[in-house]
Amino acid sequence: MVKLEKASATEMMNVCQQCHINQSAGLGTSRQVMAGIKQSQCYLKSSDTLSCISCHDPHTNVNRDLKSYNS
Repeated sequence: MVKLEKASATEMMNVCQQCHINQSAGLGTSRQVMAGIKQSQCYLKSSDTLSCISCHDPHTNVNRDLKSYNS
């Protein structure tokens, strides 16, 4: 298990990406979210501090409707 308390944003996103990019697991989405984040000006200017959890709290009840996310 990765210790996320001291993880950089890149390390954190690599953990998220394990499920969110894996179509065969049935958990992923068709979007390449991590690639988009890593190309954004916000990420590039963040000195590796902007990650998925900067805007998304993975410990809350999450909407599992993929159509909602894709829209």
